[in-house]
Amino acid sequence: MSVVPEKALLRRICECGEREQEVADALSKLDKLGLARLQNDLVDWNTEQGLLLYRGRVYVPKEDALRAEIVRIHHDLPPAGHPGQAKTVELVTRNYWWPGMVKFIKDYVETCDTCRRGKTSHAKPHGPLQPNEVPDGPGQVVTCDFITGLPDVDGYNVLQLIADRHGKIIHLIPCTEEIDAEGTADNFIREWFRLHGLPRKIISDRGPQFSSKLFRAMGNRNEEIEAYLRMYCSRCCDDWVKWLPIAEFAFNSHVHSATGYSPVYLMYGFEPQFHIPMLSTAVPSADERREELRQAREDVTSALTLAAERMKEYYDRYVHDAPEFKDGQKVWLDTRNFRVPGVSRKLVDRYAGPYLVKRKVGNLAYELKLPKDLALHPVFHVSLLLPHKESQLPGRHPPEPASIEVEGEEEYEVEEVLESRWYGRWKKLQYLVHWMGWGPEHDSWEDAADLVNAPKVVQKFHSTYPDAPSPFNKKTKS
Repeated sequence: MSVVPEKALLRRICECGEREQEVADALSKLDKLGLARLQNDLVDWNTEQGLLLYRGRVYVPKEDALRAEIVRIHHDLPPAGHPGQAKTVELVTRNYWWPGMVKFIKDYVETCDTCRRGKTSHAKPHGPLQPNEVPDGPGQVVTCDFITGLPDVDGYNVLQLIADRHGKIIHLIPCTEEIDAEGTADNFIREWFRLHGLPRKIISDRGPQFSSKLFRAMGNRNEEIEAYLRMYCSRCCDDWVKWLPIAEFAFNSHVHSATGYSPVYLMYGFEPQFHIPMLSTAVPSADERREELRQAREDVTSALTLAAERMKEYYDRYVHDAPEFKDGQKVWLDTRNFRVPGVSRKLVDRYAGPYLVKRKVGNLAYELKLPKDLALHPVFHVSLLLPHKESQLPGRHPPEPASIEVEGEEEYEVEEVLESRWYGRWKKLQYLVHWMGWGPEHDSWEDAADLVNAPKVVQKFHSTYPDAPSPFNKKTKS
């Protein structure tokens, strides 16, 4: 924590001679008239130990760097705690004053990158809702999602869920946290493609792991499946995998509230049985069944279209117009979809960046230039982005630090190791590095072999976190 001693700060104020004209006029009158002959318009002014006081507060001369330093002390330092605009103004005005200080402090706080990263935005979301298209029939558009955090059973700890957007039929596939794009595609081919063919469109929330935009369309269904497993699994939860076929049947045979039909009926044209019928039932002719199925699918398409229109109408009441970002503009990225292993979600920065906009994609999405170690699909909806405001005050954003040369190689100095992990198929040890003089947006995962010139920093990390993955602690590697 860097604190400027008060005497040194007051000395800088005394030595700075640049003042606004109104202040210079007041000081000139004070010098001519003296305190004993103050006029009515000068009663607010006073001098003390070489300092000019206005209503008992020290006047800060017209030097942006000096004023920014005073605001920094009352905003950035831990005892201040990065307060908002009004509270920062109150803290500064306890002892200091200058003309236009409220606007100056407002600009300072608005351009504080630390505040933007750490604080939640309470503004209305940007951009109207654009619901996914309603397919004309089953098998055209499917969604893929994952339920994580399940106990290890038979080598599985994650559930992959594939569902049809039209008829709502689902398939449940056990997998692991290490599943990659190839494994996800293999599951899809084995469990969906062999039964229903290739869909026209796939929607997933996994970005680069599956070919689609970020869109969470499966939240309620996930909760229902988790509830099913809780009700039927053993107390130790060590048998959830064996219940998946029955859970899949149960959900596919239930009438869905959005369609009024069961997913199996809309896909195959009949209702599945889970017990032996007591009475014989008449079997309709092929033409009758075909007509019933056609009518049912048309009803579902109409019902889903109406639901999407109502959802959009309700959502759009509470949003702002979408801002327009230009190519090359800096934006903040909402971290709600980030997964940070080993860190409490409540302590993760609310925004990351700023990142550069590469191009606009469609009406309400933008592609960003992300760091190579940030494993996210680079296209984001405008509701996840906020404009970055660049500060014009001196010293707010120092130039990027220069590299140093070690044995002929250009390197940057490691300030701190934040995390460690086993990464990739070969389980290489990597460290999340914070670089000296760089902001957190430049933190990056680096191979352990690349940190041989920073042994003390690595040793300090492992002393603080002895259970973290390390060359001597491989229990988290499997």
